[in-house]
Amino acid sequence: MREWDTKEYRDREQQAIEALRAKHPKAGGISVLWAGWIGLTDDYLTEIEALLPEGHRIVFLDVTEKMGGARVRLRVEPPLLQDTRSAIHDLDTRKPDGLWWRSFRTCQVCGEAAGIRCSKDGWFTVRCEEHADGTTPWKPEDR
Repeated sequence: MREWDTKEYRDREQQAIEALRAKHPKAGGISVLWAGWIGLTDDYLTEIEALLPEGHRIVFLDVTEKMGGARVRLRVEPPLLQDTRSAIHDLDTRKPDGLWWRSFRTCQVCGEAAGIRCSKDGWFTVRCEEHADGTTPWKPEDR
């Protein structure tokens, strides 16, 4: 077990997710893989909710990790028109301060400033020094 991965940490994580759900009642099922990304998810939900037309709601939001960065799966009902879908997609991947880009600079564990790291067996993660867990900083030239 990692030193930081305690019952207290998991309890705080669950409380933070419950607070996120309470803050965003238009969002149904919210799942966030890493507690450190709850703040990013909160910002993302706020931006999405501002784009949603009247009568629409988020029925599913899942934030997972892919290659170290946040990956979002989202379902809105009723279905959105293409221009709104495109605007939401742009929030995630095209804005330099969007969820996807920010996730590469935010520790998955605590939410503090971090960088991409690589484990000995080649897995990417985004961690600060405190939560590095034996990973080493990764640079593109390390490929």
